[in-house]
Amino acid sequence: MGREEIKQSIVKLSKTFKNRPEAAKAVFREQTEWVKNLQCTAKIRNFPPITLNEPTNIGGEDTWLCNPVELILAALSTCQEIVYAAYASVLDIPLDSVKVNVKGYLDLQELLSLDESVSPGYQEI
Repeated sequence: MGREEIKQSIVKLSKTFKNRPEAAKAVFREQTEWVKNLQCTAKIRNFPPITLNEPTNIGGEDTWLCNPVELILAALSTCQEIVYAAYASVLDIPLDSVKVNVKGYLDLQELLSLDESVSPGYQEI
């Protein structure tokens, strides 16, 4: 899909949602399954499953695509890039490149229940 097709799609969606706000309500689904050790798969739409595994320092095999916390960072980054590309196409702004670098800070004491004062999840992104 080229720049003009993206623009047409976004403009069409915008008009649809303006006229029928209820059409903007979306549901996204995925299915995950534990495979073995610290390895899981995620099935999204009709695509082949992706595999997630932890690095060796956490007890994983570090043989697959990424781990869940890395996937969250990739989702946040690519979401921003997609929004930039969509808006650029609608506003006819030339776009040569968009790159996002993200760091997420976790305290793994929470993972091992070593310190109850440590909140689960990222402390900072």
